[in-house]
Amino acid sequence: MFCYSHAQEETPFEKRAREQLDRHRQKEQEKSVMAIRKLAQATIAKITPALDAVSVVLGKEEMSLVAEPLREPLLTSQSIFREWVSACTHNLEVEDEARANEIPDNKVVAVQIAASKKAIGLVCNMLSAISRSRVLSG
Repeated sequence: MFCYSHAQEETPFEKRAREQLDRHRQKEQEKSVMAIRKLAQATIAKITPALDAVSVVLGKEEMSLVAEPLREPLLTSQSIFREWVSACTHNLEVEDEARANEIPDNKVVAVQIAASKKAIGLVCNMLSAISRSRVLSG
């Protein structure tokens, strides 16, 4: 039995096979990164309108008159939406699948958006009641 003390050089066949395997791995990596980017873009497109709506409602000057239990769900939604947008924006810039942030599931996003819409409805009703009471008293 021979024991080689030096490494053997790669044969042309082995070299071609290794290069093909490397190219295949690179293409698969590019596909997965593109899939991550596409999902991130779709998630941002869903979240951004809801985040804008929550921010507009929270930005109203009358919000200081709204009870804390009505404001809290909006503040929570705004925080969650900003975190998700940040994670998705990071994924748009990532070049390696291993560095990608976790993107929220579509069902989780839909549930959070529905909860924020419900909270916006409640707060808008409260704000309109406050406006009516100011008009009647003023």
